[in-house]
Amino acid sequence: MSGLAESPWLMEKDNLLIMKITLSAMMKLVINGGISPL
Repeated sequence: MSGLAESPWLMEKDNLLIMKITLSAMMKLVINGGISPL
């Protein structure tokens, strides 16, 4: 965990990746017509 604190740019990169995954997951839900959080 301390490694992340030492590399702020890595955390920023991870945040972008998480946003991408979340967006694609939401798109999948929309395409499937599901509205449930899972």
